[in-house]
Amino acid sequence: MMGCYTLSAVVKALREFVTREKSYALQEMIKESKIFNAKILGFSGNVLDLYCSEGWNFEVGDVIGFVEDGDINVFGTVIDANLGIVSVYLNLPKESDGKYFSEERNVRIFEAEPLVSYDLQLNLIERIESGWTNEAVELFFGNPNAKPVNKTYRLTDIKCLGNERRLDESQVEAVENILSLNSGDFLLIIGPPGCGKTTVIKKAAYHLVRDKGEKVLVTSNANRAVDNAIEGLDNHLQEIGCSCVRVGRPEKVDPKLYECMPGSKFDKTLRTKMENLEREIEEAKKERAEILKRSKVSGDSEELRKNSEKLASLYAERNELLKKGVERVVAEASVVGSTIVKSQLYPLAKINFDTCIIDESSQVPITMALLAMIKAKKWVLIGDHKQLLPIFRTVKRQDLQELLSAFVYLLKRYENHSLWLKWHYRSNTQIIEFPSRFIYNEMIEPSPECSKVKLQLRACKLEVLDPEKPIVFIHTRGKAERKGVHSAINVRLKYAPR
Repeated sequence: MMGCYTLSAVVKALREFVTREKSYALQEMIKESKIFNAKILGFSGNVLDLYCSEGWNFEVGDVIGFVEDGDINVFGTVIDANLGIVSVYLNLPKESDGKYFSEERNVRIFEAEPLVSYDLQLNLIERIESGWTNEAVELFFGNPNAKPVNKTYRLTDIKCLGNERRLDESQVEAVENILSLNSGDFLLIIGPPGCGKTTVIKKAAYHLVRDKGEKVLVTSNANRAVDNAIEGLDNHLQEIGCSCVRVGRPEKVDPKLYECMPGSKFDKTLRTKMENLEREIEEAKKERAEILKRSKVSGDSEELRKNSEKLASLYAERNELLKKGVERVVAEASVVGSTIVKSQLYPLAKINFDTCIIDESSQVPITMALLAMIKAKKWVLIGDHKQLLPIFRTVKRQDLQELLSAFVYLLKRYENHSLWLKWHYRSNTQIIEFPSRFIYNEMIEPSPECSKVKLQLRACKLEVLDPEKPIVFIHTRGKAERKGVHSAINVRLKYAPR
């Protein structure tokens, strides 16, 4: 089925699909009142001041966009949001000033990052339609004649990275094949739940750096997947004089990885300069808050304009220092972890890699996967075609979802380019035997230690929760209660064990 489509037909279908998804997402934002009316108050340096009565919806660090004639444009990044005044550090070209930023102009603004991915995909599709191509594009749309991996690497140290457990034979096979890839090669790794996907990624990334001197991108659509894949890797890389950097919004990154973010890797001199500038910026923002109170949020005072100019100057100085520091850290890093979207934006937009590893790639659409893959010379896609497929707003048919999944598409197109991770380590033996038999056609097996996996219960009044029973279903006449961030069974409800 995969071979019966011409390049032009597939690319046209992808463009129409991404355009529909973008339109649907935008309409959804309008419907859910996530687009807000604002008025331009002034423009000083690279800082644009907007008045928005619902400005409390925006936080420092948000990417702000605006809608004009149905098109999406990106202003820049929020640097302050106070008493309805939203200040944005601009990233539009200077020649756009007169077109977009005339005072008193009304605009419709929104938090733009969720929509950026659609424009990135459409730009890539436009390049392909214009005749541009590379080896990654040919994997999807060219003749399916890629050769299987010729395994030339032998792993001598088969211990997992960070502990004494040994890799099983399927994990060793996966790592050795990854280390054997040459430019233009790719590998599909089928990793059912609990079979050690992140173990393989960490081990492979470490040896790609140590043994081959490579620069590696570890990416996924989900921040959580990126965090899991690189957690602890930086410590091992530092032992050999290398580093791992996590690029992304701090609030979306696991706090355990904050030390891997670019700002945490600045040298002492740069860090001191940044801290001094941050103090000056905070003082200027306090002055701004006082000015706004006095002017009753009119935004017309000369005092506010001067403050905006001061903030613009401070932010320009800070951003220039930050830019140089981040670019140095990213350029020197041996492994970079980021989501696919972030890999296309500053500071990674112009950074290329030797190997690109995409985790949870069965959930990644073809065009999203290509955005990451065209930045590298060889590729590893890790996924599970039996689990969740890409989630679309405009596609409900499973056969189309499979066709649009990068992992499933390549798996059907190149069956001899895949390896299974075959041993399961997470669940009790009796639990995992069911999906192994009825979902995975007995391609995975529980490891011997699975027989020891039991519920570790604290004091509990529900005597039916016997740790010796691998699974217990409890029927309740009611629903779960939420306590803080955790969901808990309402023990006041009557239950009937089954």
